[in-house]
Amino acid sequence: QGRFVHQPAHGVFSIWVINADGTGLRRLSPACAAGHGIPDCPADDGGFPSWSPDGKHIVFQRLSGALRPKGATVNNAEAIYKDELVITDANGRHPRTLVWLGPWKGDPQIAAWSPDGKQLVFLGKYMTSKTNGTGCVCRTLYVVNTDGSGLRRLTPPSLAPGDKVDWSPDGSAILFRTHPGEDLNAARGIALSG
Repeated sequence: QGRFVHQPAHGVFSIWVINADGTGLRRLSPACAAGHGIPDCPADDGGFPSWSPDGKHIVFQRLSGALRPKGATVNNAEAIYKDELVITDANGRHPRTLVWLGPWKGDPQIAAWSPDGKQLVFLGKYMTSKTNGTGCVCRTLYVVNTDGSGLRRLTPPSLAPGDKVDWSPDGSAILFRTHPGEDLNAARGIALSG
C-alpha cells in the first residue's frame, strides 16, 4: 500500500493511501470542500507522512484552527493555533496527538520512526518560543516515544538541522542534514550516536 499527500493549488493538503495495483484509493484526512483551507476545514495534513516499520501506523504533521493574522492562509500565516504531530492507524482511524505544545506554539514536523517502532525523531521549529512564529526559529531535533512520553531535545539550535533525518538500521544513531549559518548550499551530514 502506498501513501501520498495531495497538494492542491488552493486549499488544505490531505493524506491518501492506495494499493500497489492502483485500486482502493482512500482519503485519510478529514473531508473538506475543494479550495478551502483552515480554519474552515478541520485539518491541513501536509506534514510529511511516514509509515511505522510494521506498516500499522502513520505519523504526520497536522495544522488546524485559526491563523494569524486574520485572513492569512497556511502559506503566509505568522502563526497557527494548533500545529501538532499526529499518529493514526494505517486506515486513518484513531488519530491521536503525539506532540502539541499548546495554542500558537511549536512546529513539529518531518518525523522518522526508530527501527523498533517505539520512538520518533522529528524536526522542531519554534519549540522554545513563547509564541509560534516569533522569536528564535530554533531548528532542533527532538525524540519522543510513540505513546507521547519522553519528549526531549537532541540537538542545540546552532546545528540547524535540515529537512532530512533518519535512524540507522540498528537504531544506535540518527543521521541528519544541517544548514550552518544562512548558506543552504553548505549543508552537511551529521550522525548522533546513543
